Amino acid sequence: MRGLRRHRNRKQIKLVLGTAICLLMIMTVGYAAFSTNITINAKGYLFKRTTTSDLRSPKNFSNGELVEDSTIVGRYIYRGASPQNYICLDTNSSGSCNANDMYRILSVEPDGTLKVIKRAYITQTSAAWDLGYSSNVSGITSSGSTAGTRYSSTSTDYCYTSSASGYIGCKAWGSKTSTYNSTGTTNVTQMPMEAGSLTLKTLPTYDSYLNVYLNGGTYPTSSGTTSIAGWLVSQNSVITNNISTNHIFNIGPVAQESSQTLATDVAQESAYTWKGNVGVMSATDYVKANSNVSACGTVYLNISGAGADLSTCKTTNWIYDAFDTWVISPISNATENNVWELGNNGGIITRSPYNPSTIRPVFFLKSSVILSGDGTSSEPYRIA
Repeated sequence: MRGLRRHRNRKQIKLVLGTAICLLMIMTVGYAAFSTNITINAKGYLFKRTTTSDLRSPKNFSNGELVEDSTIVGRYIYRGASPQNYICLDTNSSGSCNANDMYRILSVEPDGTLKVIKRAYITQTSAAWDLGYSSNVSGITSSGSTAGTRYSSTSTDYCYTSSASGYIGCKAWGSKTSTYNSTGTTNVTQMPMEAGSLTLKTLPTYDSYLNVYLNGGTYPTSSGTTSIAGWLVSQNSVITNNISTNHIFNIGPVAQESSQTLATDVAQESAYTWKGNVGVMSATDYVKANSNVSACGTVYLNISGAGADLSTCKTTNWIYDAFDTWVISPISNATENNVWELGNNGGIITRSPYNPSTIRPVFFLKSSVILSGDGTSSEPYRIA
């Protein structure tokens, strides 16, 4: 009997130990899974990832204010007074964003790239779009009306001016080697002064001075006595950080016609293109960003002459910043060598390339970038 009891006791002990071990294993596995779940959930919450594809779907207008572009299939634009389109492009891991590194997203392009614009104008606040001629500009070495300067005394040239001493500048953003057709596949050496015109003018040998400056070349002051280093070299590290990409900019001349529609403006802009690193916004980029479509979003480009309520146009467009600001689009007019600009009154107006205006650089981020943040000014998007 005594031996039988010992045998039963040993079986009970083994059963208890086995049960305890099983419970311990279950608890250990369960805790590990629970712990992993918490970690994953926490990381997913704290480090939310957003792709450019995620941004393509239009959001609630009262919140994100990202809407489909009515003139370009597959393109989405930010519009209104304060959309959530802030993006910080600093290259360090600091928690705050330096004002110099703050940009805003203009659009999500059909190819998935993000078109971004500097939130505020850059240090050079009094720069010409094109000075006409200066030996201070990198690549411009000739003088007078010699081929290669940015003005000409030959009427068949795009930069023609009737006075060789009148350095009024030229409204061609690109040169005869950097200007292309609408698809960016065929180089063109001539461009019409007027949209749709059959009369073609020979483009200059060099890009515009603002183009040269933004993309790293030396740029003169308006007086032509001193020069400053190109912005791409001196101020922007993003371009060389494998985040941005060369991209097509629309540079075609746009007419000043009261009967012209926004769709026609876009078609004229996109008839000629330039592919490069850095440019400035187009005229229609600004018009499209206005949420007051009836007053500011469908009229022809010279808004100040179309009877629009400019006080409204200023308050319903996030791009407006109270300064005359250059755009990339030339005006389509055979007798004028002018370009469009954003006026400090809130309208799109015309201006001689030689006159000074502020600059807000524009470039494209690769479609492969992953973003964190929510796009607000306090929690801007960042490259994850």
